[in-house]
Amino acid sequence: MANLVAKISSDQWLAAARDLLIESGISGVKVDVMATRLGVSRGGFYHHFGNRAAMFDGLLEKWQQENQFFDAPVPGMSAQDAWNAFHTGFEVLIRQDRFDPEFELAVRDWAKISTQVRDAVYQVDDQRTQVFFDLFKALGRPDREARLRSQMLYLHQLGVYAAQVHQRRSFDERMQDFAPYMRFLIGDPPR
Repeated sequence: MANLVAKISSDQWLAAARDLLIESGISGVKVDVMATRLGVSRGGFYHHFGNRAAMFDGLLEKWQQENQFFDAPVPGMSAQDAWNAFHTGFEVLIRQDRFDPEFELAVRDWAKISTQVRDAVYQVDDQRTQVFFDLFKALGRPDREARLRSQMLYLHQLGVYAAQVHQRRSFDERMQDFAPYMRFLIGDPPR
């Protein structure tokens, strides 16, 4: 049995929990179901996590660390660097390289019933809008405009996922709209 426990890592348990969270919501994240999917006994779970609450903490931490929007800007970056950072960030979102919209929406649903998760979501929201604010500032926008643009841009992007536009339009279609999308949401590129 010890070999079986060692074969399934805590990351594998968290990946199974993530999948169940997306499929069924937090109430569907059950140790028995994860064990069945992983083809192991429940004992392996308790080898890595003392209880479900500890696993939920790990799942929330996984979302905070791995579901990334944009990289934080470098202090003192030029307007061109900020423009390039927006470009790269949106391309990452379109490609879903390090951002999973389904995981994002599942965590936000979970936040409706958990104050701990709600507080974590609010913290991440603040961090993400701060990144946008810093990028808009690097583009030369005044504070008030940068703050409003960062909030509108962030809420717009969350709305895109909530409306599941990323599932209704192909990758190629979204990439074709990339340049006008940038102009509408960010403005003209720096000269």
